[in-house]
Amino acid sequence: MFAHAYAGYLDGQLPAGAVKDASAAARAQLGPPIPSPRRTGPLLLRAAQHVPGTLTFSLTLRDREHMFTAQVTLGHTGGRRMVLAVTPPDLDTILAPPPRAIPPPAGSTPAQQAARALLAGNLPWQYGNASVQTISDLTSKLHASLQANPPRVPPAVRRLRPQVRSLAMQRANGGGWQELVVIFDGQQTYELVLTVRQAEGRWLVSAVRLPR
Repeated sequence: MFAHAYAGYLDGQLPAGAVKDASAAARAQLGPPIPSPRRTGPLLLRAAQHVPGTLTFSLTLRDREHMFTAQVTLGHTGGRRMVLAVTPPDLDTILAPPPRAIPPPAGSTPAQQAARALLAGNLPWQYGNASVQTISDLTSKLHASLQANPPRVPPAVRRLRPQVRSLAMQRANGGGWQELVVIFDGQQTYELVLTVRQAEGRWLVSAVRLPR
């Protein structure tokens, strides 16, 4: 009941006071509604995932263009179970306009094409939604490493849909290129660094890592 009412509040359809089954403290933590010009509703609840060993649930809400995630923590008060705490969606990050494209350096186009081809398969694999066999444009050594180390992805993470927010190419030490990739998955923003080198007769990604 709370999750559906919260979706209505975020979508500007209900006032905060109409969000029932929540303590006064939790209602104060609802966060702002989605600004009217940015609504592409209706905003619907897609999942409510229990965090094992806690009384916390991760809520996934979607409209036509965006995914919003929030966390709620339950407890007992006044003889009944209620939502006692809310971590609202980060609207500033979710609704931020895409950054201006950075022109690729001269000569980097083939390497950038390889990096983008790898991302198309690597991101679904990283979130537990695809086989390593779907990842292309990588060296046989990197393929073997990924195959030997599959991601352990909980169900709540599998539901996320990572999006590339920006790409930037630079020369790599020892030749080749590095591509810095900024990714937002609905819960967090993070970076990947892809190393692209000429190998096996063409440009291939030889390493994927988080920056230090």
